[in-house]
Amino acid sequence: MPTYTQIFNILIAPVLSVIAYWFYKKRLDVISASWLSKSFASGVLAIVPILVLNLIIKDLEISPIGDISNRFTYSILISFLKEWSKYLVVVWFALSSPTFDEPYKGVAYTLMAAMGFACTENIIDTFFYENIQLMPIALSSVLYALSAVMVGYGLGRSKDYGASVLSNISGLVLAITFHGACLFAIIGHLDKLLVTNLLAAILIVSLELVRATKIREKALAFEAYAKSV
Repeated sequence: MPTYTQIFNILIAPVLSVIAYWFYKKRLDVISASWLSKSFASGVLAIVPILVLNLIIKDLEISPIGDISNRFTYSILISFLKEWSKYLVVVWFALSSPTFDEPYKGVAYTLMAAMGFACTENIIDTFFYENIQLMPIALSSVLYALSAVMVGYGLGRSKDYGASVLSNISGLVLAITFHGACLFAIIGHLDKLLVTNLLAAILIVSLELVRATKIREKALAFEAYAKSV
């Protein structure tokens, strides 16, 4: 039976997902609950290949324990697999949809998928692993949220540039780099590096959200003008 602390750990990601849903629903008022629910569910499904790949990684004897080279390899590999998995499910179910037509919507879909992934991962960690602490789980949800904005913004911008390959994967590359750097800092207990990475990510995400909001406002203004003439 999980303790109260463990139950709280499990609730972190769902609470974040509810907040994300409310925020984007109120700000956009154009994304249906159905699409956001599908995004969340796709994130839940994205955990399946990660579980399989984790078994393969163990067989290859790649772990966070060891010298700096081993920790670096582990951090980059895990970050790549997790971000790539979430990226693929969003591309698979949402990118071709006509409703996915701007950065803000890309952020909304990808963020909900990331919260579905985080929720499932937190539940698995809480019930199947011992000595799970609150801080790593809380921090992982924050990392997923920040990286999701990077990926979603890049995917949304790809629609503006005619599905440009560069804009499509730029967010993914940025998210993998950020995730890997933070994971490396966490494993090595490098607090200064972790804080620096988080502050840099918050700055990048803030700028992306401001740009996405401006694009959304211009689109709304154009739609209002088109209806008036």
